[in-house]
Amino acid sequence: MDPVTVAALSSWHLDAGLLLMLAATAIVYVRGWRALRFQVADRFPAWRAIAFLGGLLTLFVALASPLDAFSGFLLSAHMTQHLLLMMIAPPLLLLGCPSAPLLRGLPPRIVKPVLGPFLAWPALRRLGQRLTRPATAWLVFVAATWIWHLPGPYAMALYSPFWHWTEHACFFTTALLFWWPVVLPWPSRAAWPTAAIVAYLLLADIQNTALSAIFAFSERVIYPPYAAAPRLWNFSVQDDQIAAGAIMWVPGSIAFLLPVAILVVRMLESPHTAPRVRPSDVAAVVLACALFAVPGPAIADGGKVQLSETAGPFRVSIFTLPNPLRTHAVDISVMVQPLADWRPLLDAHVELELERIGEPIAELDAKPDAERAPGELSATTVHVDATREDAHNKLLYAAHFHVHQAGTWSLRTFVRHGDDHATVTSSLEIWPTPWWMHMPGSGLLLALAALGLISINLRLKRFDPDT
Repeated sequence: MDPVTVAALSSWHLDAGLLLMLAATAIVYVRGWRALRFQVADRFPAWRAIAFLGGLLTLFVALASPLDAFSGFLLSAHMTQHLLLMMIAPPLLLLGCPSAPLLRGLPPRIVKPVLGPFLAWPALRRLGQRLTRPATAWLVFVAATWIWHLPGPYAMALYSPFWHWTEHACFFTTALLFWWPVVLPWPSRAAWPTAAIVAYLLLADIQNTALSAIFAFSERVIYPPYAAAPRLWNFSVQDDQIAAGAIMWVPGSIAFLLPVAILVVRMLESPHTAPRVRPSDVAAVVLACALFAVPGPAIADGGKVQLSETAGPFRVSIFTLPNPLRTHAVDISVMVQPLADWRPLLDAHVELELERIGEPIAELDAKPDAERAPGELSATTVHVDATREDAHNKLLYAAHFHVHQAGTWSLRTFVRHGDDHATVTSSLEIWPTPWWMHMPGSGLLLALAALGLISINLRLKRFDPDT
């Protein structure tokens, strides 16, 4: 296989927090599903567990695969990521009827005294009922889709890891609400007749087609950050945008129209009864997902393109994350492409030189060189080798610096490949890090978000683990 393709496909980001969350959810669900299977086997057959675990696997692919690593280079990769988060993972998770198994899988000492009073809160029940009403769920889902695809919010998500995760969380949670009236996970009941849900899905497909057509037929670049990013495999910005529109259009329509077909068949079979999900229906959904849920190569470790210019026989692009740059940890990534074919070079030697412009750093000047961490800056010039091993995206060379003083810094990038060499000079503005950014609040926010999702899923009644 082509080395560039191998490097792209090896750009997995195995975040420990994500792996722990998905693994813990899978263990709790399977534990609860096995217990409930002995009591109400007809409600929890094996295919429900398979669907739920398939939903977790889809989340893992969307958030940890090369799709995430390349989402800042290729709009088509980012669109595939959104498709997994909105069209595949939520319905698969809901087909697993997750409420009861997740509660049953938790220890009783957590369910009764900790979650029980919160889940029985009438205000929360009313909120959950309102959010999962088909009209509300449809409007929230469509609004989230269109707002986040506006150029301003979209660029904000590309440049900031926080807003990128916020975008994904918004897509995923609103998709859970959207698919809830369609899947009707036990013990929920239908608020609309089946014919109305068919119209609900068809209207969703119409708005999806309208948004897809904008990408597919627009003659201008909708998102300027992609125009600034280096191109991969001679894939132009316009071609990438057309491909993104096709991905949203065709697989997106399949995701909406497949359940329409299932519901219509059920209505024709038994017009006086509510449709029931059968294993054959789930097999059809899983097969359709498998046809277009395969991750494709798609960006950099993320962040903003600080510089992309021709130097000697190369095109050198420099990325930083996050934006704006803050003191302490500063990560810099570099892509090197020969002008002959624009294929990313994988065997170049890349060295970065970072030096502060202006006053020296007195406290670091007094520290002996032997006591400085690799990449820790003094008033003298510091060289750091950028390597592919340090990059999440294996088409890039990454280096890590420890910067202790805000201000303007000079960055020189040296590239050598065989007998060819080039130098690129630029400057970086590094801002002070506010005190509140040092607080470990991301884990707490994630825990609160998970608790909120569980609470909404369990809105209909308080689950008694003793029954």
